Amino acid sequence: LALPYSHLIVIIGLTLDHGTSVLSRVCSSRIVQELGRISMSLYLVHMPVIGFVTCLAHGIILDWPSCGGQKVTGQRFFPAQLWCEKSCPSTQEAEACVSFLEARSLPDWGVPVVVIGSLLLGHLLTVLVEEPARRRLRS
Repeated sequence: LALPYSHLIVIIGLTLDHGTSVLSRVCSSRIVQELGRISMSLYLVHMPVIGFVTCLAHGIILDWPSCGGQKVTGQRFFPAQLWCEKSCPSTQEAEACVSFLEARSLPDWGVPVVVIGSLLLGHLLTVLVEEPARRRLRS
């Protein structure tokens, strides 16, 4: 538990050198500052954007298969082979499960679309919702 905090102490220590280190210059750059400003909104929008791009690529699936009595939905973020082998009672079901999940993965062209879309939506959410709400709560 203390390990993440020790890394944080090192990062903070390296940035308190009056801007002389590389890490300090990177952390004070305009791009990193902007990413920090929109980080909460970016966190909120990235998964819906991934889901939207995946649906654009593969279409909407209304009837998700089940494996061992469990629906396969939401399992595509874990290693498909591992989840399907653990959850499916038969080898045939496990192979069908793996092929289904691999066919529903984010395509290569979707990665830049997700990054750009998430950054744009995160910025818009910050500017149009988060910052006005913060100003209203402070006044």
